Amino acid sequence: MIEAKEKNQLIVLAAGGTGGHVFPAEALASELISRGYELALLTDKRAQAYKGTLGSLNRHIIFSSKPLTHTYISFAASSIFTAVSIISAWRVLKTLSPSLVVGFGGYVSLPTIIAARFNRISTIIHEQNAVLGRANQILAPMAKNIATSFPETKGTDSYQGKVTQTGNPVREEIITLCEQSYEPPEKSGTIRLLVLGGSQGAASIDNFIPAAIAKLPKSLTERLYLTHQSRLENVDLLRNKFSQLGIKANVQGFYRDIASKISESHLVIARAGASTISEISVMGKPALLIPYPRAIGQHQKRNAIQFSRNSACEILEEKNFSSEFLAEKMAALLSNTNKLKSMAKASKNFGRPHAAKELADLVEEVSPRSGDKYFKSKRPLGEVG
Repeated sequence: MIEAKEKNQLIVLAAGGTGGHVFPAEALASELISRGYELALLTDKRAQAYKGTLGSLNRHIIFSSKPLTHTYISFAASSIFTAVSIISAWRVLKTLSPSLVVGFGGYVSLPTIIAARFNRISTIIHEQNAVLGRANQILAPMAKNIATSFPETKGTDSYQGKVTQTGNPVREEIITLCEQSYEPPEKSGTIRLLVLGGSQGAASIDNFIPAAIAKLPKSLTERLYLTHQSRLENVDLLRNKFSQLGIKANVQGFYRDIASKISESHLVIARAGASTISEISVMGKPALLIPYPRAIGQHQKRNAIQFSRNSACEILEEKNFSSEFLAEKMAALLSNTNKLKSMAKASKNFGRPHAAKELADLVEEVSPRSGDKYFKSKRPLGEVG
């Protein structure tokens, strides 16, 4: 670990919105605090729901910008929102005078990183997916460094000199269980199947899973214990369906102990969000991934493709989907313990359990040294830094 340069340095994290942005920020925050850094969080009005480390930070709610759209009226409105957000973030950063700002993508990160540039503050952006998101595409030219999660990230070719693969930091509860070795289901023993719909597009998975399970051979269904994270509105419906099929199932809209659910599973069926892949690979679990087909930039498909290159998962595209096809894939894997073990090994090899530490190391490398007058420099805004 690189020695912290000044223990009272203030570092600002910019994150908000979905778990994909918040979870890595939470993990980095915990690591930096353990190294003696003081932190502040720039976020949106959803900050009131944050628990854990992020919830304990000095938080500043900025006037959150809106997605840029393609209609003239909407684009004009979005531009105004963005401008006001930049001013809001600029005022906060001017007061805080941090040594560094780390952005995790999304509509909080966009105005905050731009405001940091106007305040001449060093910046790092972290990209969770295998393709730069909209905000990070705009921010990449002005960031001091781009931290990536996957070996290849579309949109970073022009910035290779400042790209560092750190991995995608995962929650502490995942790390505490990641040393457990994978054990396939014992012959005639319980098969633990975990289904994670994710925050987007879970409806189709909720529809397909019961139909697919109904087509599995009895030799598998009588051994099956299903843990299914579904849309809240589908919980009761799915519980009834699985009960009618005679399947032992735990169906909920949200699991607070998701780390233990992943740890116990023999196979995971999920979307291909960056956090999902990061968590199941750190835990070393084989997976069937169903990328969300309408994800911006097809980033879920790109995530899944990179994870599949070492045979850690199999990809099922929704456009070619049917309950029969899913049942066939499930049966083939659940009946083949050797295949499950080899996939689990590949998954573990792909995982980066030390991503939070690697990202924290990068933060310490980029953060100006004690005594630097970076914020007061006269360098033109056009220079990267």
